[in-house]
Amino acid sequence: MPAGSLNGRREEFPPRHPVIPNPRLPIRFANRSAAVNGDMKLDIAKFQPAAAAPVVASTTPPPTPAAEGQLQISSTPDAADIEIDGNYVGSTPSTVSVASGQHQISVKKTGFKPWERKITVSTGQVNVNAALEPEAK
Repeated sequence: MPAGSLNGRREEFPPRHPVIPNPRLPIRFANRSAAVNGDMKLDIAKFQPAAAAPVVASTTPPPTPAAEGQLQISSTPDAADIEIDGNYVGSTPSTVSVASGQHQISVKKTGFKPWERKITVSTGQVNVNAALEPEAK
């Protein structure tokens, strides 16, 4: 079988029949280049790296990140829902990061009375253990 043949037939390149692209397939170009006949003047400034923006000194200090504390919340019994400021954040036992300040903590579990406390958090870790009481039947 001669080189460049498939099943005994000689393959031509480019093929006699035009290649029709499939509009459902993305077109990818491996090398994007162009040939130019003759001389062409180039603007050398377009090939220079972009100038860095000048650094301006600021008189205002950068904003300080809000201080955070951590609440390590557990309950008896485990697997109770935790809400901080009315938002569900997980189930016990969990460690939750909160912004410094006052927060409303609720620990709830079906069949038990809700446990609620207001707590003021600063930096560091605060351990909270909610002892849930069974609901009266």
